[in-house]
Amino acid sequence: MAQRASNIRYFKIEGPGAPARMRQLKALLPDSVRLFGGVGGITFIDELEVGVAGVIPGVGFNEVFKQAWLAWQTGERARVRDILDSAPEFDSSRLWQRTRVLVACAETSGKTRRSRRMQPCAPPHGFAHRRRNRRGLSCSGCA
Repeated sequence: MAQRASNIRYFKIEGPGAPARMRQLKALLPDSVRLFGGVGGITFIDELEVGVAGVIPGVGFNEVFKQAWLAWQTGERARVRDILDSAPEFDSSRLWQRTRVLVACAETSGKTRRSRRMQPCAPPHGFAHRRRNRRGLSCSGCA
């Protein structure tokens, strides 16, 4: 698509397996076409490692991701996780509910059955716990 339409400047890739798909797509694109992540930045750190141009997280999280982005750009990679872990925006019940719904939709792929793994981790586990689970959902000790 980018080869046929010279005005394409970026793609927003999100959903299950986004970082892996980004890595594959990046190898095929010219340097002038950039990749952005989404889905509230759930896989933001993995996307940064792929070399994305940024994240389009949705309303309410821009300042957090801006701080994380600046830390990444200055080589403070360990600080990125600290910024995301300490962000109060990621402890709000609204974010947890939204994340549960997004991932539940992605994981069921049209199935109506809900499983225990589709329950969100309760906040004190925070953003890093959700990211480590790669599904943004409960571990054996949660929910």
